[in-house]
Amino acid sequence: MTYKRPDSRYPENWNKLRWAIFKEYDFICQKCGRYKKGDLHLHHKTPLGLGGTNHKDNLIPLCSKCHMKEHKLNKRKRYVR
Repeated sequence: MTYKRPDSRYPENWNKLRWAIFKEYDFICQKCGRYKKGDLHLHHKTPLGLGGTNHKDNLIPLCSKCHMKEHKLNKRKRYVR
């Protein structure tokens, strides 16, 4: 299945890049350490909106549960001063 991002901030080869990174990390969530081949998201360590890039050094695989937690945590950090 090909995944198409509707957002132009993502490169044309996004799907290929996602799978290459998932394979590089052996389909393991980098937060909880579980094998999650069918349930991985690619997370930007530094968000695109804050100057992050789509370079592989800024991307890590997270399972959907950990990805959601990470974004909630980051959202709270932005409001705490």
